[in-house]
Amino acid sequence: MIEGQSRQVQWFACVRMELHPENPPPYDVQLGRLGADYGVRTDAPARETPQNTCRYFNEIGFNVCEPILNTWQAYGLNFDGSPGFSDAEHIALFGLPLTSVYEPSGPIP
Repeated sequence: MIEGQSRQVQWFACVRMELHPENPPPYDVQLGRLGADYGVRTDAPARETPQNTCRYFNEIGFNVCEPILNTWQAYGLNFDGSPGFSDAEHIALFGLPLTSVYEPSGPIP
């Protein structure tokens, strides 16, 4: 549960992205309010295997899939002034994924 509502979420080192299907794109994926340290979570799923249509991070063991992947790829910290963003620039803004996409079974601390 996120603020009293059931939501799909994916954690990254710096943010939590939430799916808000009631909103039209690009407002359907939003950054969550973190308020608490991720380390206190106990229901996060285990590492996963690569999925063909997702961006897999071998070093972490998690995929980033649509529609969160689209938002993750659209933004970053522009280090070199070039158009678009590299993986390093996405990671600098959002961090690496800390979970697969899942719907929490209880409140987010």
